[in-house]
Amino acid sequence: MARYIVRASGAAGPVEFLERLTIDQALKKAEHLRDADFTHIVIVNELTGTAIKDVEELIRKRSAD
Repeated sequence: MARYIVRASGAAGPVEFLERLTIDQALKKAEHLRDADFTHIVIVNELTGTAIKDVEELIRKRSAD
């Protein structure tokens, strides 16, 4: 199963959460960061390095389900 890390920037500067999360956990963490006014949230596949940059769209889809 793929694991992800979450990166974001906010008023205090950039943050990176190095804990290895499932995609659902990463989206939940991204949603909390967005609600805390962080911007430029990126979810990165730890194995491939592929970055998901349109996190807002994924959060909307997840909430709609």
